[in-house]
Amino acid sequence: MARISTYPLDGTIVATDKLLGTEEGSLVTKNFKVEDLTSYCNTQAVTEHADNAAAIAAGLAINTRYRTGDLLKIVH
Repeated sequence: MARISTYPLDGTIVATDKLLGTEEGSLVTKNFKVEDLTSYCNTQAVTEHADNAAAIAAGLAINTRYRTGDLLKIVH
C-alpha cells in the first residue's frame, strides 16, 4: 500500500465511496461505505440541552452533537 499522501484527493463524495477504518475490538482493517457511516451517525441519539453550558454540565465532550429544540448544535 502506498503512503496515504500519494493518493489523489476526491472532490466529489458519493454514498457508495468507501473509507478505510479499523473495527473496534478486533482491530481488523475494513472498508466502510459513506452511506453506512451516514446512516450510523443519523441513528445515534442526540440529547437535548438548553445551551452549550448545559451540554457541558451534562458531561458531553467537545465536538459532541446535541440539540436545542429543532436546532442541531455541537459542543464547543
